[in-house]
Amino acid sequence: MSALKTRLRFVSLLGQRPDVALTAGGPITLPSPSANHGLAWGGYAMGVYWTPTVPDAATQPGSAASEVASALLPRDKLLGVGKAALRDVAWRLACEADCSEQLQRVVQSGHAVIWVDGDLTLASALTLGSDEHPVLLWVEGDVRLGPRVSLTGLLLARSVVWGASDEGESHVRGAIVADGPITVTGSPAIEWAPQVLDRLAASAGWFEPVPVGSRVN
Repeated sequence: MSALKTRLRFVSLLGQRPDVALTAGGPITLPSPSANHGLAWGGYAMGVYWTPTVPDAATQPGSAASEVASALLPRDKLLGVGKAALRDVAWRLACEADCSEQLQRVVQSGHAVIWVDGDLTLASALTLGSDEHPVLLWVEGDVRLGPRVSLTGLLLARSVVWGASDEGESHVRGAIVADGPITVTGSPAIEWAPQVLDRLAASAGWFEPVPVGSRVN
């Protein structure tokens, strides 16, 4: 009787890490750098036909306005698997109104990969994810974030509107990727955190057996 030797291979849901804090296929509109509590830029990417809008931003080299990557990676191309596979392994939600409480319960129960059918509104204060346990949040539709919303991980959506708090209580630590525009008001902290994204890539996925060598008796 022969048996096929196998080993386990990790299949990550993320095939590619965003190299910037914000990536959008439409306009990126941000608050004035002088009016926020520390945008920690990893840069931002833009669609070929759009230019980011940063009111009152300085334009000298090294400023937020000059840190622009010209290439856009659509959100589905960041995946290491197909959208159907992501949807199958994610915890699925569908919210008609404010989804803050429902999403908070899902994350607190240990789910780190969430798929939202349709739009997502987070109007209430909440914190999602941590450096040790980042979340991957895929939203099929548009996202509206209210003040005092904090996310550690990766948000992937059709578009994002974030009315952030002026009290320093709003932050994203990781990255946001949108197929359409990203609009931010208020005074958030937006930090590109490669270590968080690497941890997410190393933890969000599954193991599958792959054959190695030849059959042995």
